Amino acid sequence: MTRIAAQSIWFRQAEGRIHEIAERTFEGPDPWGAADAHIAMCRSRMPHDMLGYYKCDFKITFQDGFVYEGRYELSRDERVPLHDHVRRFCEISSGRWRPSRMSEEQYAEYLTWDHVRKHRETFARILDTYQLGGLQ
Repeated sequence: MTRIAAQSIWFRQAEGRIHEIAERTFEGPDPWGAADAHIAMCRSRMPHDMLGYYKCDFKITFQDGFVYEGRYELSRDERVPLHDHVRRFCEISSGRWRPSRMSEEQYAEYLTWDHVRKHRETFARILDTYQLGGLQ
């Protein structure tokens, strides 16, 4: 099955030294790779003694016009590619994967949260329909 590719990825660092890093939109044959390179540059500009993370917003527009928006936590220590972040969030929120840090009870409760319950089918459709990462 051919999956629908990303057309563009918009990324904005919402906290930290944002005056140095403008929001960016990535298009072309590999918007995922371009977004990850930008995220790495943002990470490299974080204070070396910083604990915690900066909130970042992103918006992925796929070739069929579907738009997925989310939040990315930029930290010096965690280097999670954007597509892995999206995939993992959708796997967790669709009910397809429970992180080992969550007990069965915690996961069952998470799946009842309004924003998860209301969009659970959408998270599953993203996993089944769209290409998350890689060259388009």
